[in-house]
Amino acid sequence: MTTAAFLPPSDTPGVATPGLALTHWAQTESVHQGDTVATQPVAEMSAGTAGSGALAVRIYVGPKSLDTLKAVQPPLNDLLNFGWFTVISEPLFYALRWVHGFVPDWGWAIVGLTIIINMLLYPLAAKQMRSAQKMQKVAPELKAIQEKYKKYGMRDPRKQKMNEETMALYTREGINPLGSCWPMLVQFPLWFAFYRMLAGTIDLRHAPWMLWHFPLLHDLAAPDPHYILPALYGVTAYLMQKMTPTPQVDPAQQRMLAIMPVMFSVFFIFYPSGLALYIVTSNLVRMGQQWYLNRAMPMPAKGRGRIAKKS
Repeated sequence: MTTAAFLPPSDTPGVATPGLALTHWAQTESVHQGDTVATQPVAEMSAGTAGSGALAVRIYVGPKSLDTLKAVQPPLNDLLNFGWFTVISEPLFYALRWVHGFVPDWGWAIVGLTIIINMLLYPLAAKQMRSAQKMQKVAPELKAIQEKYKKYGMRDPRKQKMNEETMALYTREGINPLGSCWPMLVQFPLWFAFYRMLAGTIDLRHAPWMLWHFPLLHDLAAPDPHYILPALYGVTAYLMQKMTPTPQVDPAQQRMLAIMPVMFSVFFIFYPSGLALYIVTSNLVRMGQQWYLNRAMPMPAKGRGRIAKKS
């Protein structure tokens, strides 16, 4: 997480460094990993003048700290690359650091920031709940429409009538088919931005998550070596599915929904533990929100939907 950069002799932006020639090449070195020896590349670079005379340059050698890189003239903060998610990752990092100012532990700062984010997203969670209720209410009617047109092939013009009747049903009941997807669509960019922040910033490298004087994790930027957080994700995701009202789906979709928590648990074995901590905390907060919404907006009685007449 360190970097080196050659800078012009003047702090004035736009002043070029004349005669600077850079040469770089790659060598390899052997690294012992237990009983095995691995070969890894080592990048080397030299700087010199293309002509005669002295060469005046400044050089920065130091950590990839966002504030430090911004303070250099000209600024070097572009060396800390968050990729496409810079517009989210950078504000997310400053928000996390703000929370860390009140909570002197990066792990608990992640927990605190996760709670804040999910409270801000609560209106979307409420809309998701209401949309799921409406979808479950019209599920018998929707199934009847699908049964009526299942004998027609996908290219049959009469199949279009099924889509028209389905949209008419949604319009009549005031249902947005994407209404239940918005919270997840918002969370996915946050997941990726959080991952890029953990992978790019030096502040969270080797940062432990402590419970009093007992370290729960030793490095929030590295995977969980005990697999506790990936396992907790699977459990909390499964409980979330059980608590969240869903429309009736076919057995194949039910199996896919059941296997998704297991799949993501396996993925989080290889990702930074700080990201897993963020998502597990988010699941726990959403479970609390879902419990409240289930009490505040109870499910409608089954069988209220009008069944579409078969033609």
